[in-house]
Amino acid sequence: MFKTMADDYDVDRETEFNREKLQTAIPNRLRELGDIITSRKSSVDSWYANLITKILLSVGRTSRDLLKTMEEESVSPAAWNARNLLELWVWIKYCAASQENARRFYEDSLRDMQGLTDAPSRLHELKNSESI
Repeated sequence: MFKTMADDYDVDRETEFNREKLQTAIPNRLRELGDIITSRKSSVDSWYANLITKILLSVGRTSRDLLKTMEEESVSPAAWNARNLLELWVWIKYCAASQENARRFYEDSLRDMQGLTDAPSRLHELKNSESI
């Protein structure tokens, strides 16, 4: 009768394909990229090499987390990790477009980190001012 797209979609096959990519293809590619960065570290600014290295480490960590949540069949955490990988992909594309973009991302990240470290101090100050 009527055939839907769902009839053609093999969830188990797709899941196994993605699991294989998370276990082998992505870690292998991350190692290759890490080796390239290491070999070119002396010819690029240190902030740039560090930024790219940290992004690659984030991709690796998020990929491992996604694989783990898939194995546990934890849908919400798997979705969270999948979204994190998508966001990292966007930032990689942005930073790869130009060193200017990468610098902007790097500086924004530093400001974000400063905000995170300043927040507890500000909360403490607010709490102390309320008790006066």
